[in-house]
Amino acid sequence: MITTTSALALPNADALATVSDVTPIGCSASVAVTLSHAGERIVCKLQPEKFILVDSYAYGRLTPGSDADLLVIVMIVLASE
Repeated sequence: MITTTSALALPNADALATVSDVTPIGCSASVAVTLSHAGERIVCKLQPEKFILVDSYAYGRLTPGSDADLLVIVMIVLASE
């Protein structure tokens, strides 16, 4: 099951709670705050159909040294000839 927060999709609800508790190395804000800001920027600039948090963050196996991997899905309309 995919849990969606705004345009951000997580594979399960437990992952969101785990993400909220971790502060990355070198950051003063938690992942929940930093991902929220990143998500807002992605939505503003790219207007994606969806973006999905994948890998260790998505499954709640993150550490303060983990990177956040996002799959961003955008619709591209190609001009016909």
